[in-house]
Amino acid sequence: MLAGTPGARSVYVNYSPPKSGFFVPLPGCAADGTLPPAGTPCPIVSYEDNNWGTAYVDRVNIYNMTVNWTPTTPTATIALASQLPVAAFNATYNSSWNDVSQPGTTQKLDGIGGVCMYRAQWKSWSGYNTMILNWAVQISTTQRSIKWVELRQNQSTGAWSVYQEGIYTPDADTRWMGSICMDNNGSIGLSYMKSNATSIYPGLYYTGRRTCDPLGTLPVTETLVVAGTGSQTGINRVGDYAHQCLDPDGVTFWSTSEYMGGATGSSAARTRIFSYQIAPCSITAGVSIAVTGGSNPTCSGAAVTFTATPTNGGSAPVYQWKVNGVNVGTNSTTYSSSTLANGDVVTCVMTSNLSGVLGSPATSNAITISITAPAAPAVSIAITSGSNPSCAGASVTFTATPTNGGSSPSYAWTVNGAAAGTNSATFSSTTLATGAVVACTMTSSSACVTSTTASSNSITMTVNPSVAPSVTIAITAGTNPAASGSSVTFTATPTNGGTTPSYQWKVNGTNVGTNSAIYTTTTLTNGAIVTCVMTSNATCAVPASATSNSITMSITGGTITYCSATTTTANATTSFEYIRKVVCGSISKLSSASVYSNYTTLSTTVVRGTSRTFTVTVNNNFTTDQVLIWCDWNNDGDFIDPVRMFTLLHRAVLTVVVLLFLRQLHWALFACVSVLPI
Repeated sequence: MLAGTPGARSVYVNYSPPKSGFFVPLPGCAADGTLPPAGTPCPIVSYEDNNWGTAYVDRVNIYNMTVNWTPTTPTATIALASQLPVAAFNATYNSSWNDVSQPGTTQKLDGIGGVCMYRAQWKSWSGYNTMILNWAVQISTTQRSIKWVELRQNQSTGAWSVYQEGIYTPDADTRWMGSICMDNNGSIGLSYMKSNATSIYPGLYYTGRRTCDPLGTLPVTETLVVAGTGSQTGINRVGDYAHQCLDPDGVTFWSTSEYMGGATGSSAARTRIFSYQIAPCSITAGVSIAVTGGSNPTCSGAAVTFTATPTNGGSAPVYQWKVNGVNVGTNSTTYSSSTLANGDVVTCVMTSNLSGVLGSPATSNAITISITAPAAPAVSIAITSGSNPSCAGASVTFTATPTNGGSSPSYAWTVNGAAAGTNSATFSSTTLATGAVVACTMTSSSACVTSTTASSNSITMTVNPSVAPSVTIAITAGTNPAASGSSVTFTATPTNGGTTPSYQWKVNGTNVGTNSAIYTTTTLTNGAIVTCVMTSNATCAVPASATSNSITMSITGGTITYCSATTTTANATTSFEYIRKVVCGSISKLSSASVYSNYTTLSTTVVRGTSRTFTVTVNNNFTTDQVLIWCDWNNDGDFIDPVRMFTLLHRAVLTVVVLLFLRQLHWALFACVSVLPI
């Protein structure tokens, strides 16, 4: 038939769609592109509306008509192939076909309800086929518009599905008598009539969409083809159908439709043939790749995974991976390999199935692989605090130094093979014993190592016991007691002092002498206390310093100067009451009434352990007088010694017996005698 052959034949067969009567089915039309292969069943479509009754749902029904041309009289069958649910719609129309309002008249026009509008364009693409449908639906009691659907058929399985759909209602005007098809860029054009009750006479318009527009929308700006100039009166029938098809250039839509181009009246209808194009999306295909598994640089033999991310790849892009320009892998968004070599270049070529896309096939960025040869991990340990040999109880710190340990190596310390310490580059202990063997195992975090673990050198500890240093001092030249100004030598004897102990001599707690085991002096005073602090350099001396015994010196002789005897202002004269005479041993001193006087130049000899009698005569005594005697027991030139004797005097002559416990025989006794009135 298409070739004009006289022997062309035709065949028909009856079948029953869901709703009989005016609800006319529509066959697919393959006039706008590549014809389907011979023997391909012809799809026949009709819609179903739940407003027809409870037995119906909103969907598109597809039947396949299969023809056998072999017999002289061809045969055909029609069978249900698919029932595709769609979004809710209402295709109700007026029973008298009075659906569309016009300005200036009560006459309404036929909204062409109940049927799919001509044509059901069928078009073949890579991997799938499309059919584009449209039909009239009711928006409200005063408005009608157009529902459109794009169906897609998988060429491998033959299964149909709804790819996108919508109802075109950009405003409150009525649109109907549509015709729809798709160009070779995948853009959809829809032409139709538009009218309202007040200002728009039935005229011709078109809209559409591009492949880059959101699914289910017709965002191409509505364009007026020819404006209506009047309203049709006297009859409601108009058009019945319109026709839109694709120019052989693949991008021009040709349409023909009726509109009201005359004056208002019964002959206002006119027909217009027109064409238009929809500019395609300026979209470019692209693809980028990245390492999503493993790493780069990586280790020899390690798996690396690359992932491709397409841009404008369409619904089913095709991928071809390449290494150094040679095809590898499969048609997948990912490619993995464990056999890459250093310097290999990985790319991906993506072929988009998006209609009208530019730059397809697109080649990705290139990733150059860096392969690192495995390295041997190692670890060494050393003492960084403390020492070896060490002393019992002393802290010793070991530090591990890794090689090829990675960014976060882990450490396992052992002492004599038993776990010790924590996962740290350092290990400290105060409990090590002689013979203890310290070692460390390091686990590398590096990806490229010949082995994950490495064992360190071992350190065998020598731990010495602690020793207590001590020191004693003794007089090794001179005597104690000693005469004032005489030379006295002290010698320190250390225990556990080491090879070169140091000495600090002290007199009464004040540092004296030099760093020597011997201290000699001629300046000691009576009661001076001599000690020595020895600092040992012996191994494991604890504590390092020791203080000696103390030696308290007794110094005799020499010149002692006592305080001057003076008379206070309150007792400026002693003419009335005073000490007239003091007798003790060889001392027998008379005095007369005068100021207080100093007689410390007088002395007598006493014997330790024997008593000595003091006889004091008081002039003009009173029973309440009190005589006090102070003794310089330690010959240090003052009278603040612990023992002081005194007695009450009830007569003019007082005899006091003092038992003497002097430290040394032949010491001079110095006394201060005073009388105080009470």
